Amino acid sequence: MLTSHYIDGWYATAHKVLWNSPNFVFAPVWTLLYIVIGIAGWKLWQNSATTGNLMTLYWVQLVLNAV
Repeated sequence: MLTSHYIDGWYATAHKVLWNSPNFVFAPVWTLLYIVIGIAGWKLWQNSATTGNLMTLYWVQLVLNAV
């Protein structure tokens, strides 16, 4: 991870809102999120009627999400 070494620094001591999720929640939530994103892409790819513009938009948002 590019930012994991900063978590022990300023972020760990920052004042957070009451509804802030604990750190251990993020790994399973992000894993589930990317599984669902993968399933959505697979379903788009399986439907031959949507393989054009929608699949292009899917890949654009996936690349932008990675940035």
